[in-house]
Amino acid sequence: MAQLPQDYYTARANIFPDAKVDNLIRQHDSSPRFVYGPLILPTVLKYYTDSPKTYPMEKYMTKATLQGYELYQIGEKRLPVIAGSPSPNAVVKGMLVFNLEDSKRNDISELELGLKHLEAVQGKIECTAGRKPTRFVDAGTFVWSGSVDGLIRMYSPSWDPTSFVNSAFYRNIQQSVYRSAKDTGES
Repeated sequence: MAQLPQDYYTARANIFPDAKVDNLIRQHDSSPRFVYGPLILPTVLKYYTDSPKTYPMEKYMTKATLQGYELYQIGEKRLPVIAGSPSPNAVVKGMLVFNLEDSKRNDISELELGLKHLEAVQGKIECTAGRKPTRFVDAGTFVWSGSVDGLIRMYSPSWDPTSFVNSAFYRNIQQSVYRSAKDTGES
């Protein structure tokens, strides 16, 4: 059984000062994306956004909580989607991803759109050296568009990436990111 990747742990450990959050938002004049499924893994995010292996995606990610939503899975695939909850106390835990250029945001949209739609949300993150230990950040996320009938409620605020990381699909993603780095002369 594989251990979760180090870049995932690095991303989860990030707690930014308020000023850095403000700066990251201003850099691309766009809101970050709240991600909650395989995209919480920096290598997967690099793969789908066509980012080089050496791009430090994990440095622009931090843990986040989204209130008023619940996690579901589509059938037995175990890949999550989120939907609005009738309970304002419901939460989904994931990651906020900052510093995404328009092309990378579009890559995420191409992956997520279809059965989901982009929705403006506020992600709650921890901060250091700021006014308060937490803050809300305007973000975008992809929310299930249809009825939740037929979806399987997960009864957990977060998706566990362990089985995904142990899958052949994830290993293929890793190899593809590594191979593209070799093809471009990166190491």
